[in-house]
Amino acid sequence: DVIESVLGAATFSVSANKVIFCEGSKNNKRDDELYSAWFDSENTAVIPVGSCNEVIKCVEVFNQNQAIQGVVATGIIDRDFRSDDYLNALPSDIHTLPVHELESLLCIKSLFIIVGKKIGKSKETLETLYFEVIDEVVNHFVQNEVDKKKIILERVKQRTEWQSKNLLNSVNNPT
Repeated sequence: DVIESVLGAATFSVSANKVIFCEGSKNNKRDDELYSAWFDSENTAVIPVGSCNEVIKCVEVFNQNQAIQGVVATGIIDRDFRSDDYLNALPSDIHTLPVHELESLLCIKSLFIIVGKKIGKSKETLETLYFEVIDEVVNHFVQNEVDKKKIILERVKQRTEWQSKNLLNSVNNPT
C-alpha cells in the first residue's frame, strides 16, 4: 500500500533517488515542515507513514523489493522511550533522532541558534533566549511530579518489553 501511495503521490519527485520515511502524518504540519526544510532537495522525497514500526516496515519493504530502481529508502524515528539495546538492534538504514521527539531537536543549542538566526534573531538574543527556554523546560519537569513518573514508567515499560521479547525469542529459537 505504501509503495502504491509513494508511486502515485503527486509530491513524489520523479528525479528523487532517496526516500526518507519518517514518523507522523501529512496532517502534522510542524513535523512535515521541519522534515521538508531539513531535506529540501529535488533528489529527496520525505514521506511520513505513521509510527516507528511503520517506518521500519516501509524502509524494509521498499529496499528489499527494489520498488523503484536506483532509489534508496532510509527511515528516521524519534528516540521516544526506547532502550539503547532496541535502538542498536535496528537495521542500519533506520536512523534515530538523538532526542525524544522531533521538536526536542530545538533543545540542542547549536540547532536552536541556527534556526533562530534563520528567522532573523541576533546571536546575543538567542543565547539569552536559549537558556530561558531550557530553564522553563527543566522547571516544568522538576515541578510536575506526574510527568516525571510517567516518563520513568514508560522507560521501564519499553526496556522490559524489549528484554522480554528477546528472552521469548531465545526460548522459541534456541539456536
